[in-house]
Amino acid sequence: MAALEITNAICQNERMRSSRAYTHLTCGNETVIADSHESNHYSGMCNPFYHASATYCAACGSMDSLAKFEWSDTRESIDVYRCRLKSMVPGWAWAAKYALAFLFTWGPPIALWFATGRWWAALIGLVVGWVVHRLFTAKIVAKVAGVDFRDVD
Repeated sequence: MAALEITNAICQNERMRSSRAYTHLTCGNETVIADSHESNHYSGMCNPFYHASATYCAACGSMDSLAKFEWSDTRESIDVYRCRLKSMVPGWAWAAKYALAFLFTWGPPIALWFATGRWWAALIGLVVGWVVHRLFTAKIVAKVAGVDFRDVD
């Protein structure tokens, strides 16, 4: 039974959408956002834990707020779409996100301060912890919570 569930999960992930087009309401042109082996732009746009407040229009070359873009297939504003995704996430997952953010950001400087007693070591720990938080917290919590909204229209 477990093997069948794993096989179904693999098949479902292989069918997972990896790109989608959006329209810039200011210029009226379309941009395709996609995942690749180098970046996860589309996955990030569909991950409610990932901070995104603006995106890029490939046609006119401008960066604009998410409210000025809509998905080309559904005509839903990307800003409204992300709010809808956020409302689908359980409360414990949000608590985990903020707990990890605190741990990653403040854990290293506190540990380095106590270990060395030097303010500059704590500052380095703060910078490193903040970078680790920005790079990994959203991905870790989304994975643990089973949140993958790439197929949600």
